[in-house]
Amino acid sequence: MTGQFVLSLSGRDKGRVHVIVASDAEKGIVYLCDGKTRRVEKPKAKKLKHIKFLSHRDDALMTAINEGNLSDSAIRAAIARQEMNESRRDCSAKG
Repeated sequence: MTGQFVLSLSGRDKGRVHVIVASDAEKGIVYLCDGKTRRVEKPKAKKLKHIKFLSHRDDALMTAINEGNLSDSAIRAAIARQEMNESRRDCSAKG
């Protein structure tokens, strides 16, 4: 689950894309960062029912998370790539 892109379905951050940086399976909670309002130092705890999993996972982020050197700028760049890929898919689906 770590490194997975998700969309927030509820709360102040509704509609925003985040990355899962940790999870607690017993509590059904994931910890999310977006590199802007939710930084690596203080991730947002969110219940699984309040997020939607997106189809993409970033390998570079997975490596950074596993090595323990994840940065806010890396998260922002990965989210920007994800959003660009999503917009390309939307355009190709319309055309």
